[in-house]
Amino acid sequence: MLASAAASNWKRGNSAVESETAPQPGRLRTEDSAGQNATNDLAEQRRTPPRDEKLQKVLATAKNRLDALSTYQVNITRVERVGGLMQAEEEVVLNIRRKPKAVRLEWAKGPNKGREVIYSAAINDRMMYVNSGNSALPIPRMSIPVDSPLALRNSRHPITEAGFDTILDNLFKFLEPKTAIVASDGKLSYKGIDRPSGLDQPCHLVERVTPKGETWQVYLDTRTLMPAMVSAVQTSSGELIERYIYRNLRPNPVELASIDAFDPDKRWGESKGWLSRLARAAGTPTDANSRQSTTR
Repeated sequence: MLASAAASNWKRGNSAVESETAPQPGRLRTEDSAGQNATNDLAEQRRTPPRDEKLQKVLATAKNRLDALSTYQVNITRVERVGGLMQAEEEVVLNIRRKPKAVRLEWAKGPNKGREVIYSAAINDRMMYVNSGNSALPIPRMSIPVDSPLALRNSRHPITEAGFDTILDNLFKFLEPKTAIVASDGKLSYKGIDRPSGLDQPCHLVERVTPKGETWQVYLDTRTLMPAMVSAVQTSSGELIERYIYRNLRPNPVELASIDAFDPDKRWGESKGWLSRLARAAGTPTDANSRQSTTR
């Protein structure tokens, strides 16, 4: 009897509440619907931060992760259009020391197998050093200006731009109030999580569409927050401009801690010098202002 009475009272209570909140005859429920939608929208906004806020948070975390690295090694698969011609795809190993900046590129396979290129700001911030390795013809190592036509023959970027610092620095300039206002390379936007063709992991996608009609996409690995892919296409035609894919990131490898890791004399032996002088004489540095500014 008690259970029956309680159940009866609960039903009557609910009926009373329902009768108070139920719409009156002839009254539309648009106000209730609008209020519920507004509540849902507000809850969704609280769960999902605005895109600009998300972009700043992702990039700030990526910068903090990068600042924890003194050196790193990563495999690169790259393809670029240089002088209107698409270059053959290459696979190289990129070794970086962040401060003072040093770069070592290694070709582990393909027609350039054994080739190495070293740049070290601590040795000479205007020169890079090339060792052809196991070439068909024995070629002594060369010293070449970093911005000479010979150095930029097969790439749109000088070796001084190699690495994640350049990518993140170029993204951050669109978030700074002073530079964002005057930036002429278009607006940066956060597009959410994506897994593009060529990558096995989900990534944060950051996109920039430039006034020149180029669409640049930077994919940041959701686990490491480091770049996993950078690609650029002509917006109207979809024609590929360049694509860099980064794999197998090794943070702070022991072998890169030594100063000898980026010293060409220690790795290859001392230079004979004559071919380097010929290369320097043949290569005229290009105007730095003529270089393309990219998100790489």
